[in-house]
Amino acid sequence: MSTLAEIEAALPMLSAEELARVDVILHRLQRERETPVHTEGVDARFDDRPSPKTVEEITALLAELDALPPLLTAHDADRVEAWRVKEKERQKSLSGGSGLAIGRLFS
Repeated sequence: MSTLAEIEAALPMLSAEELARVDVILHRLQRERETPVHTEGVDARFDDRPSPKTVEEITALLAELDALPPLLTAHDADRVEAWRVKEKERQKSLSGGSGLAIGRLFS
């Protein structure tokens, strides 16, 4: 097995903190090899704050995001799910026999 395949296999098992450390190491290696990570002057954040650069900054950002309240209350989430189920059934009924016509194309 190649080293890259071993790394890819190990990544899903890492914790958020370990992934943050891997990210910092990869960026450091890219800088050392003079491989641009982002175009100079471009920051991927949309809130005009600088992107985190160290493990500590990334960990702090993840903790900040984890502390945010949920976007929906449990009641609202239940309402959205009920609407989604009804909408799926409505769309199925609209498509009716169209699946048969499409099936004939491939038979």
